[in-house]
Amino acid sequence: MAPFQGVTLFEECAKVISRVISSLTWSLMGDALPSTSSGKANPTNLIWTTVFSTIRGMWKRIKMKRFTGITGVFLCIVAVYGCKQAVNRMAFFPDNTDILSTEQLPENVQEIFIETEDWITIHSYFIPHRSSDKIILYFHGNAGNIGHRLPDLLRLSTFGVNVLGVSYRGYGKSQGKPSEEGIYIDGKASLNYATQRLGFSLHNVFLFGRSIGTTVAINTSQNLDIGGLILVTPLTSGKDHAHATGLGLVAFLAGNSFNNIKKIVNVSCPLLIIHGTQDKVVPFEMGKRMYNEAKTEKQFVQIEGAGHNNLSTVYKQRYWPPIYAFFAQKKMKAQKAP
Repeated sequence: MAPFQGVTLFEECAKVISRVISSLTWSLMGDALPSTSSGKANPTNLIWTTVFSTIRGMWKRIKMKRFTGITGVFLCIVAVYGCKQAVNRMAFFPDNTDILSTEQLPENVQEIFIETEDWITIHSYFIPHRSSDKIILYFHGNAGNIGHRLPDLLRLSTFGVNVLGVSYRGYGKSQGKPSEEGIYIDGKASLNYATQRLGFSLHNVFLFGRSIGTTVAINTSQNLDIGGLILVTPLTSGKDHAHATGLGLVAFLAGNSFNNIKKIVNVSCPLLIIHGTQDKVVPFEMGKRMYNEAKTEKQFVQIEGAGHNNLSTVYKQRYWPPIYAFFAQKKMKAQKAP
């Protein structure tokens, strides 16, 4: 009988975890879910198919190998701790090819590059509004790049505020590779750029997070006296999402990733949350839980019938007005202050 090959077992365990995490994060974070042959996305079925087929194949490959139960369990535990790296590889879908050239940008859009504390240069768009002392930092979803959000950035600029749209590491013209820890560093760097380089006061900075961008916005805003926080389709955590979609048995594989629900209690600035009732990517109930857990001045906007990707377009008449009102209200309060 062949001797036990520990490395092989470890690789097989890691392979299962990687494939399951891939399915979990694809269904959790995707700005748009791929369709099945029937035309409708069914992430739960696809995930379970991946889980069972991968485990079955792994078992066939390792069942003839000789190993002790303790060693096998130990290696599986080590593989589970590798979930963080799997999440980092599978949760992000950057586009580095469909990139706007500088010449294609509208005249009022400036292209800037921000250096992070770990020496990564990230690409951003700045739309100045010189009569305003306020700025919005916009953190986009997990797919594409900041160029694909230019229409939203331009719309926000019509509210009479400065806008800084941030492209995470590994996206578009940004350097590096995306990771959960990395995009949090990018969020901090963009806030530092707004306050230190552009000269905005912290209480005049508003953070805007969309989908996975809500994790960056929340992480960046913790315990800071900023002007306000806007969260569009926020998730609670990777683990919660697994439970919400019927994947409780493998929820532990998500670890502590994207744990918004734990961090939201550390937000002390005014808060606006927007969520569509028919969101199939990040369930509507997650937005409500985030709202209920928050301890600050807060507002929740429920958009009936809206999904994950059509809020700012199909439902624009119900999506943009509350965002504008949020800024207008803060502006009025500032003017009344002695």
